Amino acid sequence: MKSKLKPFGLSLNAAFFGFFTHAGFMKGLEEEKLVPKFLTGCSAGAIIGSLFAKQIPMSEVIDFIKNLEKENFWEGTKFSQILKPIKVGFKNYSGALTGNNLKKLLKPYLGETDIQDLKIKFGISVSNLTKRKRELLVKGKLLDAVVASSAFPLMFEIQNMNGDEFTDGGLVDHEPIKEMILDSKIEKIFSHNIISNKEESKYILGKSISNGLGVIESEIDELKKELAKLKNKQIIRINSYTHAINENNFKKGIENISIGYESFQKNKFSFYK
Repeated sequence: MKSKLKPFGLSLNAAFFGFFTHAGFMKGLEEEKLVPKFLTGCSAGAIIGSLFAKQIPMSEVIDFIKNLEKENFWEGTKFSQILKPIKVGFKNYSGALTGNNLKKLLKPYLGETDIQDLKIKFGISVSNLTKRKRELLVKGKLLDAVVASSAFPLMFEIQNMNGDEFTDGGLVDHEPIKEMILDSKIEKIFSHNIISNKEESKYILGKSISNGLGVIESEIDELKKELAKLKNKQIIRINSYTHAINENNFKKGIENISIGYESFQKNKFSFYK
């Protein structure tokens, strides 16, 4: 028998092309008719979180991402990408993609909606390069904020909003839950974390960057854990172990949708405890 549901927050973490797995997880949440008091997302989590907060049926979202191909969001050819740093100047080059195609993909769903007008309270994690801080955006244009949160360095250009420069929120906080810990209305905090089986880079530079970010994540997670203790909050992390995906191969995406869905089903009763 299910007990009374306590007000809960839910965070969808940053993960490279993790929107497949997050969509499967949120499909389970939707079927169970569970609505978070506070929903946050970062990068791929911001994409799926925004669609859920906009109340787009997850079946429609899954159909949308199942048909995604690189050509839908990529810009130019290999040759034009090689020439781009020369064309714009190395001083001005910040990434291969402008993000315009990603905006075109999401605009039919997100439109001109403002974050604060969503029926579900939603926050988007971004890295504000101008102010040199991590921010959780709860106001402003939803579409622009989602693209800024998804702007993985060098893959996407630095994004500009209201005079400030932004990049992927996952650089400094892959799991935006700090505001939930501090919110007195939230009793339980859930985090859906995607952990892929991506092979470690064979290159020393790639390995050092990846592992360095892992150290930052670990330290920040420990700080959140201590803050939660002080605020008497419970953090429940639900991990989905998935296939690694990159921009050239989405074949495992459908399997990752199922993995996310199964993760929710295995853990759904924890929402009622």
